[in-house]
Amino acid sequence: MVALSSIDDVLRRKEDESLRKLKEGYEQYLKSIRDMKEQALREASRRLDEAAKEFVRSLTG
Repeated sequence: MVALSSIDDVLRRKEDESLRKLKEGYEQYLKSIRDMKEQALREASRRLDEAAKEFVRSLTG
């Protein structure tokens, strides 16, 4: 017969492991969102720079 305390310990460890994995997944999700935002901002900045240069060329050309 298995003691209830050992069953509780196993369940607690499983729950802790599940919560840790969930937290890791959530942190990875947040990191990927931040990375996508940064990439989008860099791309928008690059396009804005190109548009500004084109505008200056149109004024001087």
